Amino acid sequence: MAICRHFHKPDLFLTMTANPKWPEIIHSLFPGQTATDHPDIVSWVFEQKKKALLKLIDNGFFGTAVAHIHTIEFQKRGLPHIYLLIFLYPQLLLLFDCHLNVEISAGLGTVKYLSKYIYKGPDRATMDISGGVQDEIKAHLDG
Repeated sequence: MAICRHFHKPDLFLTMTANPKWPEIIHSLFPGQTATDHPDIVSWVFEQKKKALLKLIDNGFFGTAVAHIHTIEFQKRGLPHIYLLIFLYPQLLLLFDCHLNVEISAGLGTVKYLSKYIYKGPDRATMDISGGVQDEIKAHLDG
């Protein structure tokens, strides 16, 4: 919380889990072995990926980072996992002087949700109190 008191709230929350099928891991295993047989190799490769990620962040991949903090844990299946908070220089906030919310769309479900949200049209409701049969297709086409 002390870092938040100094840098305000974090701008990005990023997680990354080791992939047991990374080529660096697969090529280091003997035939018949799996990544779970060599947690040392998995941890070493994960550490290299973590260093590369932090270097990208420090070099401005997401913008000017003023700070970042992280913790690593091992999940139940034995794979290392990083939680990373990134504090960015508030360029957009200073430029526009308003609240901005930026989210990263990383999956098809998000795209479907955003499309539905953007193209939903005006808020409306349909109510039939007559108790008769309602033609839903006609109601939809009529708007």
